[in-house]
Amino acid sequence: MAYGDIAKIDFDRIVQIHYEAAKMPPEQPCIRAGVKNYSPIIEIEKTLKGMIKQKIRCTWIATVVMKDISTGQPFHDCNRRTSFLVASTILELCGYSITVSLEEAEEMGEKIMWLPLVDIEKWIIGRLTPPWQTRGGHLGF
Repeated sequence: MAYGDIAKIDFDRIVQIHYEAAKMPPEQPCIRAGVKNYSPIIEIEKTLKGMIKQKIRCTWIATVVMKDISTGQPFHDCNRRTSFLVASTILELCGYSITVSLEEAEEMGEKIMWLPLVDIEKWIIGRLTPPWQTRGGHLGF
């Protein structure tokens, strides 16, 4: 597992990923990108570092971070989009490839705030290509 690489996902990297997410898809950019509330991002960074220290499985780390960004709403717009991209970055650093259709992502985005973490993790796991089958493919989020 790439815990050292995942540890590089800090406050600044989460914000950088947000600005990347804000531009995609080009035909539907975010209305207003930028940080609205710093506290949730600081807490997400602390949670992320704690899970890395405990060597929690990558899928669970991605799940928790995805849910925390979606529910914490630290950005003016594109919180769900950012949560998907941060989660896919974590999974990619662990060697996974994930493929999700736009429809699946939108459906999950609507439900994520209300779903238990275990159900979100099952959803993620069901869309992964394991590291031994991944050959540097593109992430589908």
